[in-house]
Amino acid sequence: MFDKKAYNTKWYQEHKKEEAKKYQEHREERLKYAAEYRREHKEDHTAWRAAHHDEITEYAAEYNRTHREKIAKRNAARYKLQREEILKHNTQYQHEHLPEYAASNAKRRALIAGAIDNVTPEQLDEIKDIYRTAIEDPKVRCYLCGKLIPIGHRHVDHIIPLSKGGKHCPSNLAVACDVCNQHKSAKLPEEIGLLI
Repeated sequence: MFDKKAYNTKWYQEHKKEEAKKYQEHREERLKYAAEYRREHKEDHTAWRAAHHDEITEYAAEYNRTHREKIAKRNAARYKLQREEILKHNTQYQHEHLPEYAASNAKRRALIAGAIDNVTPEQLDEIKDIYRTAIEDPKVRCYLCGKLIPIGHRHVDHIIPLSKGGKHCPSNLAVACDVCNQHKSAKLPEEIGLLI
């Protein structure tokens, strides 16, 4: 007896294999065409996405919830195939956005330590600015020794360490040279003979 369901399943699997093979053979052409199309229709696409923002967000959240394992497998396979390219891109992106990364990492450590308490968006901007100053400004003095610090030797220090109850807020952050910051470690300024 003819099993229509089995036949359809087999046909579908073979069809998927053929499509995947065709895609791989013409991948570069397809990607180039898609990029050109997006460039030419950018305004239309942006307007459509803005008009359907809530639907898109809801659909994406639902899809991510119901296909979690499939997405994880796909991402793992992609990472395995393109590991070098992905690492190179991530490294380049981090170098181009150093102040944001430094502030974000400090915020994460502070959250883990429970040191962020009612920080306002304005204070978060001030914190980012402190990290930007430490990384980019041409002349910065160490708050501990008062010497000018060359770029690449600057650390943003918690004046009162997180481990001693200090908060991750602008008034508790200052730029220090690497030598002073390592010497201070998790001590209070008065413990190393400094009064601020």
